[in-house]
Amino acid sequence: MNGVFGTGKGEEYTDENRERGRYLPVWIDIETLSSIDFRPKEVALKLKNLLDLQGIF
Repeated sequence: MNGVFGTGKGEEYTDENRERGRYLPVWIDIETLSSIDFRPKEVALKLKNLLDLQGIF
């Protein structure tokens, strides 16, 4: 995995034969993290645990 977030140079943006949905990176409020379909779920849980440890979430 490499590149610059949001530049649109990854395979998911450039492969015209992929025939799958769109990938649209967006910023979200931390408070909404538990109420959205965040994938992979393990990343959402890790992020929540890190924020809990810092008293942010």
